[in-house]
Amino acid sequence: MNFRNKLRPTADNRKEVVNILIDQLLSSSNSFEKAYDSSYKSLLKDIDEAKAGGIGPRAGFLFTDGLNIATTKILNKDASGWMLIQSLSATMNWGIIIDEHHRQDKEIGFDTSTGFEYAQIFFHGLALSSGNNFAAEFSARMLANYMYSGGFSEGIGDANNDFAHFYWRLIIAQLHNEWVPKAKLTDDIGDFRPLLEFADSPDLFEKALVEYCDFRMARSMLYDNLAAKKQRKASDGAYIFEAPFFSLFPTELFALKAIYEKTTGNHLSLEADHPLLKSQLMKLEGYEFNEDKTSVQLEKLGEKYFSGKWSPSALTPLVF
Repeated sequence: MNFRNKLRPTADNRKEVVNILIDQLLSSSNSFEKAYDSSYKSLLKDIDEAKAGGIGPRAGFLFTDGLNIATTKILNKDASGWMLIQSLSATMNWGIIIDEHHRQDKEIGFDTSTGFEYAQIFFHGLALSSGNNFAAEFSARMLANYMYSGGFSEGIGDANNDFAHFYWRLIIAQLHNEWVPKAKLTDDIGDFRPLLEFADSPDLFEKALVEYCDFRMARSMLYDNLAAKKQRKASDGAYIFEAPFFSLFPTELFALKAIYEKTTGNHLSLEADHPLLKSQLMKLEGYEFNEDKTSVQLEKLGEKYFSGKWSPSALTPLVF
């Protein structure tokens, strides 16, 4: 987030705003590397000490810190950025599975924040895009249970209530294999509503997608919406779109596309005349999870720590 740049996004300055967001991301590369190294060391320490309770959040921090680095590489046309995302996704996947085993083992309710809600949202969109059906289903069930029980809202704060209501509709559509009914498009979705309402009308959806990207950039620049005259206060809760990589890497749109196409059998195009949609970050063809040394270590930790209770291929029951 940057309170110093007070440019308010409009339809006339889209490219300028995207360039500002890119510059902010690239200029922070050194701090991203330090944060990533710290997260990686913390995760390895928990693995070495077999502390299953901290694995989920540690994996989440590593995932988001790594995504900052990966998006920087991709925007610099460095193909290793995609390789990093693939290995991060595998690590995050095991982190979520271990975290759920720990929750069950300690009888922790879904009304308690996990501490890595943002990471789970980012992961869910990528899991859907990867074609890893189990990871997408497991992630959706976890998010749905936390959203229904209140733990999710506790973790992301009131500033993102409209996003939470929007994402809840997406996840329920995925789990029920039925696209969002018109009756569910209520005012609590706010500026996210047109994405769901017009998904089945290509021309209207393209227009809605462009307007949504403008709104999304407004949130990234600390404005509540396009009509807001002032940025949010420093004391207010942060918007989810302020996350450096997420300001430019719209994984929620990948989730929207995958869920719409799965539930309707129809194609949903994310192509539109907006600079946010024209970057290298929109090219996910061939993306899949890539198991590496760290993800293998996590799998072995889960098997060792939970022993007879270890069931990584079991889906968590829904609580509603």
